[in-house]
Amino acid sequence: MLFTEMSARIATVSGRPMFDIVRERMGARLALANLLASFALTVLTLIAEIGGVALVLELMSGVNYLVWIAPIAVLIWFVVWRVPYQHMERLYGLLGLGLAALVVAVWRLHPDWHGLWYSSTHPRIPAGENLGTYA
Repeated sequence: MLFTEMSARIATVSGRPMFDIVRERMGARLALANLLASFALTVLTLIAEIGGVALVLELMSGVNYLVWIAPIAVLIWFVVWRVPYQHMERLYGLLGLGLAALVVAVWRLHPDWHGLWYSSTHPRIPAGENLGTYA
């Protein structure tokens, strides 16, 4: 996250991609290492996002998360390559609005705030699981 944040700031201020600046100042080999590291971070982020969505769908449906990985990957491919950017922007805005509606719904349900706070600040390993599974 730090690398991405710093690269974005440098690119915004300089008006040039990070790869060009590193290649100009430090040579082609280090620029290639920077480019490969950036690509690896992008791939790892994509993998984590696909896995996270698969876990959420498993919690919602009860179907094993491994079943969801391929359909999610195909859906992401379709959205990135076939859906116009303006439509993606609107969809993500509506999903953000849905998240705000979820916050309002939780507030209106009047949950036990003390219990929610206690359970979020005092995590415990569920019975039948070890620390590795919980982590």
